[in-house]
Amino acid sequence: MRAALKAMGRNVRFKVGPWNEIKQELAEGRLEALPLVGRTPERELYYDFSIPYITLYGAIFTRASEDNIAGLKDLADRRLGVMRGDNSEEFLRREHVSEQLILTSSFKDAFLKLSRGEVDAVVSQRLVGLNLIEKLKLDNLKTAAGPLQEFQQSFSFAVPKGNSVLLAQLNEGLAVIIADGTYEHIRQKWLGILNREENQQRFIWQLVAGTVTTLFLGLLLLYVYQAWRAHQQLKISEERWQFALEGNRDGVWDWNVITNEIFFSKRLKEMLGYDETDIGNSLDEWEKRIHPDDKEQTYADMKRLLDTETPYYENEHRMLCKDGSYKWILDRGKIFSRTKDNKPLRIIGTHMDITARKEAEDNQRLAASVFTHSQESVIITDTNNRIVDVNPACLQLTGYTREETLGQDPRIFSSGKHPPGFYSAMWKTLAKRGHWQGEIQNRKKSGGLYTERLSIDAVHDKNGKLQHYVGAFSDISYLKEHAVALEQIAYNDTLTGLPNRLLLRDRMEQALAQAERHKKLLAVCYLDLDGFKSVNDTYGHQVGDHVLLEVAVRLQQSLRSSDTVARLGGDEFILLMPDFQQATELEHLLGRVLKNIAKPYSLGGEETSLSASIGIAVYPHDDGEADTLLRHADQAMYAAKQGGKNRYCFFDSSEEQRAMATTSVQREIEMALAHGQLQLYYQPKINMASGAMAGVEALVRWQHPKKGLLLPDAFLPAIEHSELIIDLGNWVLRQALSRMRAWQAEGRELEVSVNIAAPHLQQADFVPSLKALLAEFPDIPASRLQLEILETAALQDISHVNKIISECAEFGVQFALDDFGTGYSSLTYLKHLPAQALKIDRSFICDLLDNAEDLAITKGILGLAHAFHRTVIAEGVESVAHGTLLLELGCKLAQGYGIAHPMPAQELLAWLDSYQVPHEWKRVTPDYMI
Repeated sequence: MRAALKAMGRNVRFKVGPWNEIKQELAEGRLEALPLVGRTPERELYYDFSIPYITLYGAIFTRASEDNIAGLKDLADRRLGVMRGDNSEEFLRREHVSEQLILTSSFKDAFLKLSRGEVDAVVSQRLVGLNLIEKLKLDNLKTAAGPLQEFQQSFSFAVPKGNSVLLAQLNEGLAVIIADGTYEHIRQKWLGILNREENQQRFIWQLVAGTVTTLFLGLLLLYVYQAWRAHQQLKISEERWQFALEGNRDGVWDWNVITNEIFFSKRLKEMLGYDETDIGNSLDEWEKRIHPDDKEQTYADMKRLLDTETPYYENEHRMLCKDGSYKWILDRGKIFSRTKDNKPLRIIGTHMDITARKEAEDNQRLAASVFTHSQESVIITDTNNRIVDVNPACLQLTGYTREETLGQDPRIFSSGKHPPGFYSAMWKTLAKRGHWQGEIQNRKKSGGLYTERLSIDAVHDKNGKLQHYVGAFSDISYLKEHAVALEQIAYNDTLTGLPNRLLLRDRMEQALAQAERHKKLLAVCYLDLDGFKSVNDTYGHQVGDHVLLEVAVRLQQSLRSSDTVARLGGDEFILLMPDFQQATELEHLLGRVLKNIAKPYSLGGEETSLSASIGIAVYPHDDGEADTLLRHADQAMYAAKQGGKNRYCFFDSSEEQRAMATTSVQREIEMALAHGQLQLYYQPKINMASGAMAGVEALVRWQHPKKGLLLPDAFLPAIEHSELIIDLGNWVLRQALSRMRAWQAEGRELEVSVNIAAPHLQQADFVPSLKALLAEFPDIPASRLQLEILETAALQDISHVNKIISECAEFGVQFALDDFGTGYSSLTYLKHLPAQALKIDRSFICDLLDNAEDLAITKGILGLAHAFHRTVIAEGVESVAHGTLLLELGCKLAQGYGIAHPMPAQELLAWLDSYQVPHEWKRVTPDYMI
């Protein structure tokens, strides 16, 4: 074989040695090429590689006693032996398999270390490992996992950078023997060794050396001969190819199927915006520029050519341009040369830019799709206004068939509702501007009318000659009906049908203008029902709505036809009453309103009565602004309620002044809250029978910079109906919890009561906010916090308050009804308010010793509390005698000035340590108190 190669002008010398020595000789020029080299990014810096001709897989080798390694994932934190510089080292580092790589000078050293237990495993090519185990007789080693799909390596010939002639010869020789099947025969014979049974692995080393040598010598021998032969065969077609390349304006490509090298013509590169050097000669340059959505079909069409299912290849696909855009390419190709067994060797083809054609086709398809699938009706007529086409939406809307419309004048849809001048004006506009748009009422084939929004355009050719008219229209009948409904909703109350706030404002502006013009009085009356909330709570909202409807009817019956009744929402109504000469006329009408409202209402077999409170603002005696009149009437309505309800009250300007003063105080309180002028005092609650502390009530004080220390009565009324009362409530809760934490740190676990205003309690997020605040103080049990709410506030919405108390009870917070006895205090209300404690109002306790009625009320409250198992606290205990009598009545818990005044937090503990129960109280010990 050597003599044959020499006779053909090529001498071959083989060198076997360690990897590092071979690399050094190659670098120094003493060797020309390396066979069987794995291609890696690191090696590509120094070598050029031929086409790959074999793929080998790695394996994991361990000691025979090791049973816990079955794959790469089991190698984490293991000591791995690997030869320095081998591609297995690059693989292990790249995949971060283990941080413990033990590098050796050879694989022999690595396997010996594994045999001695100095490493836990070795990762190498499977063929190398089996060879060494057999050669070194390492019977205590085994293959733990292999072949490894993760660690596969394609092997090639490698030559030093720049030796392109030798590399081309190697590629050409490989291409020839691959094409005629010689290579496949040798490869199967060699690699078949790896597929034998385990008991046959001993033959691997004996066969590998001879087979590898045979393979490489065969490759080198055959490529020289076959390259010369292939060159002669291709020389003739090269001349034809050169002629086609020079004469064709399309891009041309030439593909060597065996080597996967492909030549792209200059024109092809320019077509995509690339320079001559931007695209290399590999098939990958073509594949990576095909649009991802087009690759599957492109590959399928090319495969049909390669499989000789068709004599030609033709495919349309998008190619990536240099600027990032895509162009549509018509790609055609044909096989120009084959091997002896008819396998393709060379394919030549062309690229034609068909982007403009594809865009035109897309536009045409889009236009056809829009016409067919549009929800808008379309009619196309000729210059004589005869229908030449209609889309399905038009036929569906009008009820006609396509045959019934083609050739007809669009007048077949006319409803006859428009005067002749309407259409003549339309045609004049169309002739002048080339476009018309408007609303038309037309008729369907069935005779039904519909309103359409129509747009007509005149279509001209490139020379400006009229070609067609295109009319597009939509049925807007439902929009017209919806507009009427929306107007009703926008301007009228949905429940009663009365004017709402928006329509009321419009009518007020008109009424004010007329009053100014005719110099007459205009009354704006704000009416609020008294007791309506209890109807909703007792009978439900459905019954409540029925009552509101009845009230609306009675109001309209009570007033004149020129008056307006509007509903603002809830149980609030506005009466707009113009054209008065004097106030007596107004009073007469309002007296009739109050009388009619007070008549009984039938509620499903039962009857109930309501009353109304009315506030009145009169123009021009009052301001001429609509908003001001409404606000003043609202203030007067509150005055009517405070005056006893079931009455009307005229606006008093002094009320406005009081409101302004309230606003000023609110601003001051807001500043006080922001600047730390507010503080909490604490008043003890005592068990009079035992003297033990039952808790404290947190009471807010304002250290005013000018007025000194202010009690709550001096400033809370100004904010009780504003958002500020909620901010204050949250501040008190946080301060109280902080104080409880401080006392707990001193070993005092005190229950603290905090007063919660009605607006604060009625906030939709009250319970979540309270729970979030308690979460900030996890060391304070929620059961030590008690919330006090006014009985009258609780009765405003029993069901809502009931829900809040129940939800708070789930996480431990308790409730007390404050000022108990001042409201209804009925069994029904008490039953539906599950508060744990009742606080008897101080107004009953103060006169308890002298007033028989207060004594009776107190006894009644204690009886109710006992029946419902509620704790009772007496407020306002001013003397020892008050406490003695309360103890005799069975009331143990009390607070008041007779026990202690509210005091700052720092004084409370000292008072508690010094407090002594009066002797008189110790003598009063009924049996049930023991």
